[in-house]
Amino acid sequence: MIPCATDLQLAGVKFKKIKKSNNILNVKFRHGVLEITPFKIHYYSEALFRNLVAFEQCYPGADTYFTTYLMFMDFLLKTSKDVALLHHNGIIDNYYHGSDDDVANLFNRLCTGAFHTFEGSYLSDLHDNVQKHCENKWNMWRASLKRDYFTNPWSVISFIAALFLLLLTFTQTFFTVFPYYGPRS
Repeated sequence: MIPCATDLQLAGVKFKKIKKSNNILNVKFRHGVLEITPFKIHYYSEALFRNLVAFEQCYPGADTYFTTYLMFMDFLLKTSKDVALLHHNGIIDNYYHGSDDDVANLFNRLCTGAFHTFEGSYLSDLHDNVQKHCENKWNMWRASLKRDYFTNPWSVISFIAALFLLLLTFTQTFFTVFPYYGPRS
């Protein structure tokens, strides 16, 4: 399973909208950036999405592109915080006349009862790459450092200055001690 959007953000994943795409199913993951085509949620979106999933589940020759996409969005949007994060990044526009919690609930109940797996789907490589990124501890540590300690440029500048002063202190100590313990001439 793919973690929700806020958990992905804690693992260092950034969200970005795809600017020029007419395909709502277009999702990419490269170098820690999850790119998603922006879309709007209207009052009729639930009926439309349910009918598309029902068609893909009932018609024997149909590919399951929409079911795959909606299950992916179901994994991403577990809570209102996840919806707010994607809205903040310009991916979701809510014209649903409800709260972010209503949008999260909409995606959480869309694929109820649908049979589907990511294996062999058009998002299977993306699913594997996101999983690998989240399992890498270095990505989580780096994201935590950026989020907790390096939130503004002054903290970065002060860290670099502290490292420079520490290097100068070690250099001074070395040149002070070396003549005493160094080779005798």
